[in-house]
Amino acid sequence: MRAAGELPGAPADFAGRAHALFAALGTTPETPAAALDEADRLVAEVCGGLADGRHVD
Repeated sequence: MRAAGELPGAPADFAGRAHALFAALGTTPETPAAALDEADRLVAEVCGGLADGRHVD
């Protein structure tokens, strides 16, 4: 995760956010669903920054 967080286009807090996705998945259907929603937001943020040719700090 640390190396991915250092790539161009990755938000400054990428590694922490990515680790947090798996830190508390829980045992109810809502918890993994929320983690997947957050993962979608993180991916969209990275892809948006790369598409714009900028860092997303």
